[in-house]
Amino acid sequence: MFFENFRALTQHGLASSDAFYLPWGPEQTKFPLISAEDVGRVATAILYGPLQPNGTVFPLIGDVVTIRNIINMLTAISGRPIQYHDVPDETWAGTVRKYGISELVIEHLGLLWKFLRSTPREIQDTYTVSSSIESLTGVKPKSMSEYLTEQKQAFFSPK
Repeated sequence: MFFENFRALTQHGLASSDAFYLPWGPEQTKFPLISAEDVGRVATAILYGPLQPNGTVFPLIGDVVTIRNIINMLTAISGRPIQYHDVPDETWAGTVRKYGISELVIEHLGLLWKFLRSTPREIQDTYTVSSSIESLTGVKPKSMSEYLTEQKQAFFSPK
């Protein structure tokens, strides 16, 4: 999942009520995330780098965080207590439809949320930051904390 998806889906609630509403399950659910910037750098490195054997796969995980980690990061960055509300899938879908998000995106993200929140803990515990990002680009992947700090103004309006 992209950091940017999180911003697009939470910035309104965070700015208006210091809360975000997603069907992500319990706060200990782990999420493998990446910034679009890192994906772009990897794509560029692959396109302009040496030819890779057919079927080569480069895992792309820039950070692994729990919902609780995200809450704590947002609270620290904003200086205000942030809340997470686990909402039913249909409630979430109905809300994002109001913002003009396409049905295809709603379906895709809904299936992604269901997969991630239902993944057994022993599998979630295997998520790790991909070494391929730094080995291909020479740059460590951006962390969720770095991204949230950079994007603070997009998430929070002055109160």
